[in-house]
Amino acid sequence: MQVIRRPFFSYYGSKWRAAKHYPAPQHASIVEPFAGGAGYALHHASRNVTLYDIDPAIIGVWNYLIDASERDICRLPVKFESTEHLRIAQEAKWLIGFWLGIGSQHPRLTPATSMRKRLAGLTPVGTGGGNNVSSFWCETTRDTLASQVKYIRHWKAFCQSFASIRNKKATWFVDPPYDCKAGRAYRFHDIDYKKLAGWCQDRRGQTIVCETAGAEWLPFQSLKSIRSVRGWSKEVIYTCTN
Repeated sequence: MQVIRRPFFSYYGSKWRAAKHYPAPQHASIVEPFAGGAGYALHHASRNVTLYDIDPAIIGVWNYLIDASERDICRLPVKFESTEHLRIAQEAKWLIGFWLGIGSQHPRLTPATSMRKRLAGLTPVGTGGGNNVSSFWCETTRDTLASQVKYIRHWKAFCQSFASIRNKKATWFVDPPYDCKAGRAYRFHDIDYKKLAGWCQDRRGQTIVCETAGAEWLPFQSLKSIRSVRGWSKEVIYTCTN
């Protein structure tokens, strides 16, 4: 049995914690047009997963992970001042960079203050979330990721806009930057939500769309309040089947 024990990188707005609250996939194929950390797909990793994103760092990291061997990951350094000076592939630098802070919108070059304090023992270590040392880049994190890459070998990832994706029968998990202040924290957040709404309703198969309370570009229904590393979020959902 496949066991994905943790996300492959820490990303702002990832659905890793929340995935269990969304409907299970009804199809053999899962498509995430706003991939980010692919939290939903990771809970169903044995499916035929295809990821899309317009952020080249996101897709670069996913393609690196899909192609990397366990040995490749285990060779990545854990002690350095800045990823800028590491003699490894750029995509590997991006992977490490996402782990240098909690819920990052982009890869960091140097560890966040919170990471430095916890690794130095200046902040009490708890049992989960951002309080755990292994929430950051360290040997434990690296070795866990290395043990998981074999489970996503069949995945595919492309740097493309949602609008250019071929329509096919699949489970479409649509988790765009939200239409609010929090959504504008992403590097790539300029979205025509009216166009996206029509696109979602036109998908073949099962469509699951995520948003936060107050969004009106689709007839969303309340899901639940979900806790993340950045606090509580009142999630809403839109689903349809074609």
